[in-house]
Formats: sequence, C-alpha cells, structure tokens
Amino acid sequence: MYNIYINKKEKPMKKYWFATILAILTLLAHGAQADVLFVENFDYDAGVLGDSAGQANVSGGNWVHFSGGGLLIECVDGNLTYPSYPASDIGRMIQILRHTPGATAEDVYRQFTTQAPGVTVYASFLFRVTHDSMSPDTATHGQYWTMLMNTSSTTNHYGRITTKMGSTAGKYKLGLRATSSNSATLWTSGEYDVNTTYLVVLGYEFIAGNTNDVAKLWINPVIGGSEPTPDLMQTSALTTDPSDLARLAIRQGSTSSTQLVTPSANIDGIQVVTSWSEITGVAGSPTGLTNARFSLQPVTPNPVSKSTQIQYSLQAPGRVNLAVFNILGQQMATLVDGNQTAGSHSVSWRLRDDRGSMVPNGVYFVKLSANGQNITRRAMVVR
Repeated sequence: MYNIYINKKEKPMKKYWFATILAILTLLAHGAQADVLFVENFDYDAGVLGDSAGQANVSGGNWVHFSGGGLLIECVDGNLTYPSYPASDIGRMIQILRHTPGATAEDVYRQFTTQAPGVTVYASFLFRVTHDSMSPDTATHGQYWTMLMNTSSTTNHYGRITTKMGSTAGKYKLGLRATSSNSATLWTSGEYDVNTTYLVVLGYEFIAGNTNDVAKLWINPVIGGSEPTPDLMQTSALTTDPSDLARLAIRQGSTSSTQLVTPSANIDGIQVVTSWSEITGVAGSPTGLTNARFSLQPVTPNPVSKSTQIQYSLQAPGRVNLAVFNILGQQMATLVDGNQTAGSHSVSWRLRDDRGSMVPNGVYFVKLSANGQNITRRAMVVR
C-alpha cells in the first residue's frame, strides 16, 4: 500500500515538472525570436535612474551605472510626445545635462537579450535638446550620447549618435559614427531646433565578419511605413567584430576646459527591437504597438530579475484587468483592475504578489482582459 500511495503522488508531480520544463523551453524559444528586446517609457518615480554606488535608484536595477559620477542621470517629471509613435506620452522621461569643465557625469546602460551576428538591432528614442551649449559646429566628432555595447566591455561602442552646435543659435546637428575605429563622423545636412521633440532611430546591422557591420540613422521617419532609406549610413571600420550586442547605453559625455560639450536634453520612449515594424507600428505587426489596436507587448526584459514595465494598448475605453498568474493558473498579482481610456498604457511590476511578497523564480503569465478580449504573455522570473 505504501508503494501505491507514493506512485499516486508521483504522477501529478511528474506532470507538474513536465509542464514547467515545457513552459520554460517554450518561453526560451519564444524569447530567442522576439522582435521586441525592451521598451522603456520611464514609468518610475522621479529620482536617480541607475544603480550608482550608494544611491537608491527608481528603475529597480533596470539601468546600470558603468562610468562617471557626480552628475547622475535622473528620471524627471513630464514626458515627450510624438504623433502616432507608440511609445509616446507614457510615464516620465530622463534628462542628460551639460556640465562645467572638468566635472564628471554618469553613464548608464540597460541590458537586453544577447544578439548574435545576422540581425539588425534598432533603437528608437524621443529626443529633445533643451540647451544648445555643446561641441562647436567645427568639431570633428561632437559628443555622443547613446550607443550599443556588447556583454564583455563598456568601452567598445557601436552606432554612436552624436550632437554638435548648428550654424546659428538655437540649432544643432545630429551625427553618426559606426565605431571609434571610424575616422569620420557623418553629419546630417539639415539642422534641428532646440526645445523640439524628434523621433531618432539608430539601426546597427550586425553582419558576421569584420569591417562590414552597417550603422544607420533616421530622424523623423514615417510612422507606419516600411523601412526607408536612412538619413545617415556608415560601414564599420572595426577589424574585429563584436562578440555580441546586448546593451543600450546613455552617456553624458565629457568636457574640455573651454567648451561645454554635453547637450542638455530629455530622452523618452525608447524601443530596442529587431524589426523595423515594431518601431513604427505597421498594421499587422506581431506585437501590435499601434494605439488603434488591442495589444499587449512581450514582457521585457525577459527573463526578469528585478522589475518590468508592461506596455499595452486599448482599442476602446472600458474595464481592464491586467493580472499575473503562475504556471498552476493561480492569480499572483493584480496590476490593473478598473476603467481606462483607449490608447497606450504602461504599468510596472516589481515581482511582488498581491500580499506584497516577492514571487519565487519560475514561469508566469501576464493576462490582459478588456472589452471581451484577452491576450497572454509569458514571463520568466530569474534572480
């Protein structure tokens, strides 16, 4: 009888572990092919963004300090808007600041799923310069404020976006430098207005082999269209290809004794993806980022270790329920339960259940229900 009792108990346990392993494998396979690497609308409290030593940070460790100090990157009140851009007018924004000569300033990065050669990584931003004191118009390279990095180094940079003063007050130029091995920075022929929000898109075509990766830059591309010809494009001069691409960095630059070179600017609505359609919301795209559709974006980052922002859109106003379930179907956390307007929405989940306790490692399902429709996304919690 004892052996029979054990066998009866073993069957559901075997089924449970089989289901768990199957779900994990499915999630990993889905994550490896996911077009959306992360979406960042800075839906945090106002405060220090990154995990600089000794500083509390509002991003829950999503943004990691890797260089500099003194002047820290902060999440501030307000946000940037851009017509029809899916990551517009959500959460807060961050500010990068010009600083006095000789001072230091912080740089941060956010990790995403490691990408191997054979993919194009796109990073789109809403960008608004708020002060035009920066590198002079005669500068060769200007000062770069964002770039991609690999997992093994914070000093190897790919696809640098840079700025310098325009030819007249209140104007500036945007530039692109594929890598530090490229001797020249390419500059836009047009100039851009201070205190105006622009949609800036970086593309880095990661090709196996050396001196053949291609960096691209678009300013204000058509929303909803296919990938257009870039405003700037440069082939990498690196003689050794990066091992991978896995981080997006925000940089505040350096100063000289005579020139304030780091622009004061706001950044918002970041999307890091591997498909152009995910940036601008082409109808029928897998994640349906357009505001006109009922959609739930894939959980990013995935796996999740500290917190995640969950982005979704409603086609019509109505009662919304957004909840997290474990693999047994038990509801663990209620993120939204109430009436909401049509359009884009965002909510943070800091991996706590409805009792305030941290959920254990494992596979979870985020379910969005509204107006008789349901969408579910998988998430893996790994600390």
